[in-house]
Amino acid sequence: AVSKEPTSVEAHLALGNFYLGQRDAAQAEREFKAAADIAPIGSPARIRLADFYLLSERPDEAKRVLSEITLKAPEYLPAWHRLAQIALRERNYEESFKALQPVLKKNPADLEAHLLQGRVRLAKGETNQAIQEFQQVLKLEPRHAQAHYQLALARLQAGEVQQGKAELKEATAVAPNFADPVLLLAQLNIQTGAIQPAIEDLERFLATQPGVFRAYALLGSARLANREPAKATEAFRKLVALDPKDSGGPFLLGMSLRFQNKPAEAISVFTTLTEDY
Repeated sequence: AVSKEPTSVEAHLALGNFYLGQRDAAQAEREFKAAADIAPIGSPARIRLADFYLLSERPDEAKRVLSEITLKAPEYLPAWHRLAQIALRERNYEESFKALQPVLKKNPADLEAHLLQGRVRLAKGETNQAIQEFQQVLKLEPRHAQAHYQLALARLQAGEVQQGKAELKEATAVAPNFADPVLLLAQLNIQTGAIQPAIEDLERFLATQPGVFRAYALLGSARLANREPAKATEAFRKLVALDPKDSGGPFLLGMSLRFQNKPAEAISVFTTLTEDY
């Protein structure tokens, strides 16, 4: 059992995670800082403190922790990865590239570094270079779901829709519960008239991941496109139940009821939009 006054890094981290789960951010921060203070400079405990600051939307403090690591323990590559991720999020692309160079110099086959570099190039509109980076990741690790997904985004950005869809299928084959490629593939299939594959993919995904809001929205839309308004209504009802505060669910539910020629029910649902949102 963890004592009230833990002396080990692991105990402080465990308590930090516990308090974070209890939504006690101040106490969680104290525990993560205590773990970082007694851990080596290049260690997961320091990274966990930086991640806590990122989760708390305090990126400057995260960068301070990470910069100290890279200054005192430059061989500890996870710190460089995190700095590159933050810079990408802040659209500071040159800083992101800069943070990745020590990683690639030490390990030219670093998958995360190539993936991040590809994402930076994609964000900059350097589509061909981005494709090359993602292909490099897949050359090193053919079953890298995130690389397949990012390559799909690059293919789509280049206007190569069929190649993009093929990469999305690869991503979902490797990681069936990876929501982003499943939902994007379903959206593209709906847009291009491949309704039944979209329905099948979404139902398969929702069987194991029933809490994904957008999946129900897409499934309902696919059912409407397939002229199955009753089944669309069923999907939209689940959408509303999943997040009653989101106005999109009642709107879609009301529209599906209209298609079923149920004006009274539709009006009742639409009325909630004027009263509750």
